[in-house]
Amino acid sequence: MFSYEYTGRKLGLDATRTFYFSPEPAVTGAVDSHRTLFRHVAWWQGYAAVMFMAWSPIRTHVKGLFEGFHDDLKREVEKKRD
Repeated sequence: MFSYEYTGRKLGLDATRTFYFSPEPAVTGAVDSHRTLFRHVAWWQGYAAVMFMAWSPIRTHVKGLFEGFHDDLKREVEKKRD
């Protein structure tokens, strides 16, 4: 797990993002048993937090920006080490 916080009182938004990694249970007979369950949790507070509610197009845009980062990060975590 790792996390970071952003405090932007002048902008009316405080944010905390936390990334969790845990081994995914192996499936019997699976070719790739080295998989990772990945969760990204974001928390916002302040009057600008309304921009990140489920119905907001801004939330959809920001989520899209993180998708490539998520894929790259998960791939690095799942690399086999010698």
